[in-house]
Amino acid sequence: MHIDKYAQTIFEWKFTPMATYICPTYKVTKNESNAPRGLAFLLSLITGKQQRKIDEVVAERMYQCNSCYLCTSCGYDETDPALLFIAARADIVEACLAPACIGAHKEKLLKQTWKPEAGKQKADIGVVVDPFIATTFPDELRANLQLLEKAGIEHEIVNCEQGSGAQLFELGFWDLAKSIAEQNIQMITSGGYKTLLFFSHYDFKAFTAWYAELGLQIPDVKAVPFPAYLLELVRSGKLTFQNKKERSVTYHDAAHFVRPQSSFLEIGALLEAVPEICYKPMWKSGRLAYSDAGDFLPFTYPEIAAGINAQLLGEVKQTGAETVLTSCFYALHNLRQASQPGDPKISDLGTFLADCL
Repeated sequence: MHIDKYAQTIFEWKFTPMATYICPTYKVTKNESNAPRGLAFLLSLITGKQQRKIDEVVAERMYQCNSCYLCTSCGYDETDPALLFIAARADIVEACLAPACIGAHKEKLLKQTWKPEAGKQKADIGVVVDPFIATTFPDELRANLQLLEKAGIEHEIVNCEQGSGAQLFELGFWDLAKSIAEQNIQMITSGGYKTLLFFSHYDFKAFTAWYAELGLQIPDVKAVPFPAYLLELVRSGKLTFQNKKERSVTYHDAAHFVRPQSSFLEIGALLEAVPEICYKPMWKSGRLAYSDAGDFLPFTYPEIAAGINAQLLGEVKQTGAETVLTSCFYALHNLRQASQPGDPKISDLGTFLADCL
């Protein structure tokens, strides 16, 4: 079984309550078996002397985790409970025990494709775009690409028609994820890119970590989350902004502390480039940071997702900011789903900055 690789993680985390208070799903359900300790305990019954079989209850609990990685961020060593739970899903898929909602979402993902228009060939910079972003947020995507054009950056959208395969990896469909990943690696290698820009934290995570978990060799290409690249453009003087209407903003970094490689902790430095903006950080950060519901939970367990997103929006309101910005389009979707009349305006970071050109 895939979870056999994580015996130490199971052993340590079945006794570890320290991440319970931060687990987004547990905070909604109040069910101990949804917390990292509870999930690890369930898996210990399968790998331990009890030799229990995976059943429908275990399967459902594993899929109600939104893979936010906050539990991993609370760890004191190299154990990775978030990756353990993803590996458990791979075992669940192989046992044909994935819940019906997961199977339905998988089929939806396989049908959700997007082919970019032919652009400049052999550009050094490739832009990786999730099909969900391209089809759900076409105006926002154009605004983000406008920033590159304004800065004079020649780029090409990488032709990853089925996306990175990140969600398929998270959901345990590793054979499908590997097939898509292999196609993407071939596309990236043949494209000769020197730098890849990522609009999705999940795509970034797939390329920099999850592909390796599938046994694949990652091309020697510089991978940069899009907001970090925008800061590079500002510091080099290629992008300048003017304030047209906003006065106060806060920022939800869907990757903050959760995925340290892709987290963007310099939002304050980037917003300093917009005159007369008051940046109001969310008062909870680090291990106390709220997560949004992620990329798949809103489509598989919408009631739990709604509770998670409502908690995040509550923190946004506490800042008193007029607008909440995020560089994650799944977080943008989640916040807008939770928003009510009178709540702060919600915008992706790139569109906000494009409006300030």
